[in-house]
Amino acid sequence: MNILFPQRSIVRFSMFCCVVLMLALSQAAVSADEISEHIDGIYVEDATITSAKKGGTAILRFKVTNFGRKHVTLVGLNAPFAGTGSMVMIIPELGPRNVSELAILSEETLDFSAAHLKGELGEIVSDLVSGTNVEFMLTFSNFTTTATAHVH
Repeated sequence: MNILFPQRSIVRFSMFCCVVLMLALSQAAVSADEISEHIDGIYVEDATITSAKKGGTAILRFKVTNFGRKHVTLVGLNAPFAGTGSMVMIIPELGPRNVSELAILSEETLDFSAAHLKGELGEIVSDLVSGTNVEFMLTFSNFTTTATAHVH
């Protein structure tokens, strides 16, 4: 009769749980990405912004995913530290153009870190210093949500 078998299973299971927990915690500690969900399944992640001097313009990059059941329309972005905010699409042959609204379908991700789309925050009221975090707002047709961006 093998009496040690159940104890070995428990030890193996405990070790497995510890390894899984350690992996989960180490990924959270290593990752600088913040994911925020504030309204209706809208997730903002990988948000970064360029450092900028007072009066200058900073480039905002992020991904916004609509995990909700309804389509939403992004109509603008802004921040308390900026006087202006705009969504800019780079169109081949025409160059950068301001966009007044962008639809995000259910289960779709809009990638402002792609080469053809970016956010611009202008008239910065105080220096944006690399290594800090700042809060910005996304305005949709029927609600507003906030997110945090890392200054790079």
